[in-house]
Amino acid sequence: MEYLFVEQQIDWFEKQLHSDAPLTGDDFAEMWGLVKVIGAGFKAHRWETRERKDEQWARHQALVEELKVKNDVYRVAYNETKAAKNAAWEAKNLSSQTLANQIIAQAEQAHPDRKVVSDNLQDPAVLQPLKYRSQLLSEARQAYNTHRPDILREDGERIRAAFDAVSVALGAAWDTHKAAQELAYKQRESERKKRNEEWEKKQYDFLQVLIEKCSRKENILSIMNTELNDLNDKLISAQSDTFKENVTGWIAEKKERIAATEAEIEKLNLKIAELKKQFEGAEE
Repeated sequence: MEYLFVEQQIDWFEKQLHSDAPLTGDDFAEMWGLVKVIGAGFKAHRWETRERKDEQWARHQALVEELKVKNDVYRVAYNETKAAKNAAWEAKNLSSQTLANQIIAQAEQAHPDRKVVSDNLQDPAVLQPLKYRSQLLSEARQAYNTHRPDILREDGERIRAAFDAVSVALGAAWDTHKAAQELAYKQRESERKKRNEEWEKKQYDFLQVLIEKCSRKENILSIMNTELNDLNDKLISAQSDTFKENVTGWIAEKKERIAATEAEIEKLNLKIAELKKQFEGAEE
C-alpha cells in the first residue's frame, strides 16, 4: 500500500502549488524536490490497478507542467527584480564613490602640506593658514555627516581614514605653531626686559648726572653766598664813593647770579624727585 503515500505526496504537491500565499524560491526548490521523490515513488511501488496508477501519473504530470509555468514566471520576475536591484546598487555605489572622493578631496585641502596659492594678502588662507585649514576639515566633516546615509560602508571607511590622516598632520602643525609662538613670545619678553633694563640704567645714569650737577650748583651757590657776604662787608667799610658804587654793582650782579643758580637748583631737584619716584614705582 506504499502507493497511497505517493498519492498523499501528490496531494501535498498540489496543495502547495495552489497555495494563496506568494511562492518563493525556497517553495519552488522544495516542490521540485518533491517531484523527484514522487517520480521515484512511481518507479518503486505497485498500484492496485494500472488505471489508478495512470490516473495519478497524469495528475502528477499536469501539476509538474503547471509548476514549470509558474516557476518560469517567477524566474522572469525574480531576474527583473534582481536586475533592478543590481542597477540601483551600482548607481548607489557610483554615487557613494563620487561623494566619498569629493569629501576626501575637500579634506585633503586642509592638509598643512598643501600649498596656498593666493595674491590677496587679506585672504584668511594667507593670514591664518592653520585656522583656515581647520575650518576646511570641519566643513568636510559636516559634508560627510550630511551625506552619510548615501555613503556605503567601504567609502565611509576611506573618508574616515582621510580625516584621521589630515587631523594628525594638522595637530602636529598646530603643536609646532604654538611652540614657535611661545618661543617668539619668550624672545620678545627677553628683548623687552633687556630694553627696559637698558632704559633704567640710562635713567639711573642720568639721575646721577643730575645729582652731581645739582651738588656742584649748590657748592657754587654756597661760594656765591660767601662772596656776597664779603661784598656786603666791603660795602660797609668802603671809604670812597667810587668804590661803594662799584661794590654796589658787584652785589647786584652777585644776587642775580645767586637767584639764577637757585632757580636752576630748584629745577634740578624737581627732575631728581620725579626720576626717584619713577624708580620707586618700578621697584614696587
